[in-house]
Amino acid sequence: MQGSKDGLCLLKKLEAVRKKMKCVNELYVIDGSDHSFKMCKKHLQLIESTQEEAEKLVVHAIATFVSNHVKEG
Repeated sequence: MQGSKDGLCLLKKLEAVRKKMKCVNELYVIDGSDHSFKMCKKHLQLIESTQEEAEKLVVHAIATFVSNHVKEG
């Protein structure tokens, strides 16, 4: 999970780190969000969404990743 407007971790640098990782990984970018995954009201109005709906998409992306990559024991 990464906010597209995260000033603490730029997407280009994160991509470089991901390429070096040996474990399975995916990147889900939350458009318009900061390091805490918060979006400004203007962006939410533009995409006609709410913070809660955006967070539900994040949870769904995490659940999908886990179900695709975690084997049942």
